[in-house]
Amino acid sequence: TTTTTTTLRDQFVPGDDGRLAVYRINCGSNEAVTDASGLAWSSDVGHTGGRRVRFQGRVRGTRNKDLYAYYRSFPVSGGAGLGYKLNVPFAGDFVVRLDFVENCKCARKSGAKARLFDVAVQGQTRLSSFNVLAEAGARRRIVKREFDASVPATGPFVITIDFTPRQRAAVVSAIEVVAKVTSGTPSTVPGGGGTTVPGLTTTTTTTTTT
Repeated sequence: TTTTTTTLRDQFVPGDDGRLAVYRINCGSNEAVTDASGLAWSSDVGHTGGRRVRFQGRVRGTRNKDLYAYYRSFPVSGGAGLGYKLNVPFAGDFVVRLDFVENCKCARKSGAKARLFDVAVQGQTRLSSFNVLAEAGARRRIVKREFDASVPATGPFVITIDFTPRQRAAVVSAIEVVAKVTSGTPSTVPGGGGTTVPGLTTTTTTTTTT
């Protein structure tokens, strides 16, 4: 009798909840940073359109000043298709986490000077006429939102995050994409149609009983 045991060894940095973080993006920045918890964030990748903007002042309530030193801005005149297209290594269920910070002194909580924009994940609108300042209550405070996202087994293996500015530019400071699969799970992704995870390596132990 031969028994084969397969153990997953993740090649991604585990998130604080033990899940596999496929992306951590330092939006608008050309530099990778490590946050106060020791988690690595890449430079800005996967974006379509927009421009990088340096944050003026210091973000309140965080030790991660380097993570929020820049942000990506998508102007009203930027055309269609603004946002991020992020290739993922397998099908299945993910969580998309977005960080926003209002930096502009001229922004208002309401009226003609309010910053309003929509955010869609996988083509589904998740935030409509989102107002960072109104949600935060003050400038330079972080607003966090997270959404579920599914990638079908038939592909494409891509997470899309689309920004549509309605009034003033849309902004985003950090993006995290986390897979709903943890170390030690079976070698197929739950909800992924039995797709083997190519981003993970396996070790095999064989025990022979005679």
